[in-house]
Amino acid sequence: MIYQLITSKEADKDMAFLKKSEIKAYHKAKELFRELKEHPRTGTGKPELMKHGKFRGLWSRRINKKHRLVYSINDKEVIVIVLTAKDHYDDK
Repeated sequence: MIYQLITSKEADKDMAFLKKSEIKAYHKAKELFRELKEHPRTGTGKPELMKHGKFRGLWSRRINKKHRLVYSINDKEVIVIVLTAKDHYDDK
């Protein structure tokens, strides 16, 4: 099953920032986006279901040491929504 990938406005801004200032992280995030479409719960970036705080129930993947993707998965509608793509979720 292939998931539809949707990015929030914040994730779009994050990607524009990465493309401009951290090109390696930008390319890694694009690679992770492709992976999310096929298997949002497994793969590279150490996918992790977040269990605490305001991100409870969301998923996280490492782009690099500094940056994380934070996203939600809707299996009923077969959608992955990327909420953020910059910084570490503890930095928000």
